[in-house]
Amino acid sequence: MEIADRLDISSLPVVLVGPRAQVHVDLAESALMASVDRSVAVLHLLEAERVAADVVHANLQARTLLLDLLAKDRRAATPGLWPLAKRAGVLP
Repeated sequence: MEIADRLDISSLPVVLVGPRAQVHVDLAESALMASVDRSVAVLHLLEAERVAADVVHANLQARTLLLDLLAKDRRAATPGLWPLAKRAGVLP
């Protein structure tokens, strides 16, 4: 997480949408593992979806993170989580 705070993902070339999105998925996982506020993980997943939606919708790591976040969340606790999970096909 210390290194993540210093990363400037916006400096990556725009054409590298997949890797840019994957960095956000990795940062989401790191935030969750470090017991940082879960909303940080959700924000990274939302940003990954914004950069390249297919990364969140098809990536096993991202889908697993969504399931983990959903298992520990109340609907009102993290507002963006449930709609994201629905768009990703994790929720019916």
